[in-house]
Amino acid sequence: TNSSEMHRLVQLVLNNRMSPEGQARMRHGAHTLLAAADPKAPVDPASWPRYAELYSHVIAAGAIRSDQPWVRQLVSNIAKYLYWWGDHEVSLDFSEQAWKSWLDIFGEEDQQTLLMGQWLCFMYWVVGRFDDAARLVSHLREVYERTAPADGEDNREDALDALQLEAAVRRVEGRFATGAELDRIAYERAHRAFGEDDPTTLNIAHNLCVSLRLVGDFNGALELDRRTLDLKLRLYGREDRRTLHSEHHVAIDTRETGDYVGALALQ
Repeated sequence: TNSSEMHRLVQLVLNNRMSPEGQARMRHGAHTLLAAADPKAPVDPASWPRYAELYSHVIAAGAIRSDQPWVRQLVSNIAKYLYWWGDHEVSLDFSEQAWKSWLDIFGEEDQQTLLMGQWLCFMYWVVGRFDDAARLVSHLREVYERTAPADGEDNREDALDALQLEAAVRRVEGRFATGAELDRIAYERAHRAFGEDDPTTLNIAHNLCVSLRLVGDFNGALELDRRTLDLKLRLYGREDRRTLHSEHHVAIDTRETGDYVGALALQ
């Protein structure tokens, strides 16, 4: 299989023979090798076999506690791969370990720590731990507000993602109007900062339409979903999953406005 395997007893003996400095040097080398093998595409099914191979090595090598940015990116990608692969509970456990380790090492204002916090909050949401998601999203919002630029609104992509995440949490709490307002704020900021055809803006527009449907504004959702679909068709093409996702939501909007025949045709 073009690979080699060392017995655990031999590993233990070799580790015990090394000085702490030697262990740290070898661990750093292992982390670097693992990061270099990262396909950097956790959403792509073609990359999943490679991530499956990397996962056990990431655990064994203690890569979660690495201070190298590219190794931390690998850790984030492993967490996302586990979600997309369908192993949600393992992704949640892995993400919790990474979040707690990075809080301890880098602090809560570190950007990669904040991004892992967002991912962990999303995983709480995925598995139905909504109280945990609500507590964490409130903490993340406090950190973003504290670190926002003093000269204007915070239009960083991760800050906008945090707003959308809070909107999703408020929706599952039944606070639909609050969720819609948060999504609208995020959309308006993205529209001003990046333009209406930027991928970030399109993603936020999609989520805003979810909130609009939940507050009963079906015509508003349909209008924005149609505009978003037109932009995605130009940007991604007809067969891209992001385009298909918006086309599906146009069909839902069409159904909710009472045009059942038109919705059936779209579906």
